[in-house]
Amino acid sequence: QQSRFAANLIIHGRRTNDWPQVRRALTAGFVGLAGLLLPPAAFLLGSPYLVLWGWLAAVSLLNRLRYLGHARRAGLGAVWKCLPGLPFWLLLDWTAWAGGLLRALIPADRQPW
Repeated sequence: QQSRFAANLIIHGRRTNDWPQVRRALTAGFVGLAGLLLPPAAFLLGSPYLVLWGWLAAVSLLNRLRYLGHARRAGLGAVWKCLPGLPFWLLLDWTAWAGGLLRALIPADRQPW
């Protein structure tokens, strides 16, 4: 659902000239692609790509911790139980974001509801 939403932002945002939303969806898509493709690229092209991926993962995980801090301050209980799953959720986010970008850019992948 998240990837379909991002794809729709790109496709329909371009039609309606909502460029800030298109830019956000494209940015998320490229971050997702980078998160998924930089580790294999590091094996092929060298360790600087792994350092770049480490920076991307660290920033993404810190943002997730920030979101959890907001949830705790809002009174949502047992936020600490989410901590062990953060890397999994990050991988899931990157997959959804990259999927949205690919859905928007590959016309054959656009399925009707």
